[in-house]
Amino acid sequence: MTIMRRNIRGLVATLWLLALSLPAGAQTTLYISDEFQAAVREEPREDSRIVTLVASGTPVEVLQKGVRGFTLVRAQGSEGWVRMEDLMHVPSGRARLAAAEKRFEDREAALKQSRQDVRQLHARVEDLQRRNSQLTRSAGALDATLNALRKRTARPRATQADNQRLERALRTERETVRALMDENDALKVQALRDWFVTGVAVTLGSVLLGVVIARIPWRRRQGWGAS
Repeated sequence: MTIMRRNIRGLVATLWLLALSLPAGAQTTLYISDEFQAAVREEPREDSRIVTLVASGTPVEVLQKGVRGFTLVRAQGSEGWVRMEDLMHVPSGRARLAAAEKRFEDREAALKQSRQDVRQLHARVEDLQRRNSQLTRSAGALDATLNALRKRTARPRATQADNQRLERALRTERETVRALMDENDALKVQALRDWFVTGVAVTLGSVLLGVVIARIPWRRRQGWGAS
C-alpha cells in the first residue's frame, strides 16, 4: 500500500511539473455556453421522469403554480412540472437579441428596397424630362409652321385642311406635354417624400435597436420565480 501511494504521488508530481512546463501558447480559452434546456417532469420533484426538454426562450403555458418549487406547464404539446427557478417573465437575453437583430435586418432590407425605388423614380424623372424637351421642340416647330400658314392671305382648301390638321396636332402635342410635365412634378414630389420617410425610418430603427440592445441582460439565465 505504501509503495502504491508513493507511485501515485510521483505520478501526480510528474503531471504537475509537465503542466507547469507547457508553453503559454498551449493554453486554451473556453467560454460558457449560452444554450440551456429546462426539464419538464411528470411530478414536482427532481427524481421524477423527464417528459421533455424545453430550450431557452421557449414560451410555456402555466397551468398550476407553486408546488414544492415547481410549476405545472404545457410546453410543446406536453404537460409537466418545471422548476420555478428555470422560468422567467420575459424571454432570455439571447432570444430578445435575436429578435432585435431580425427586426434590424428587416429594416435594412426595407431601406435597400426604398433606395432602389428612389433610384428608379429618379431614372423615370430624367426620362420624362428628356421626353418633355423633345416634345417642346416638336411643339415649337409646329407653332412655327402654323404661324407661317396663318400669314398666308389666300389659301386653297387643301391648305386650309392642312392648317386644321396642324392645329389638331398642335393641341394634341400641347396636351401631351402638359400631362408629362404634371407627371414629372408628381414623381419629383413622391421621390422626395419617399427619401425623407426612409431616412426617418432608418434613424428611428437605429435608436430603437440601440435601446433594446442596451436593456438586454447578458446573464446566462435569470432565476425569477413565476408568480
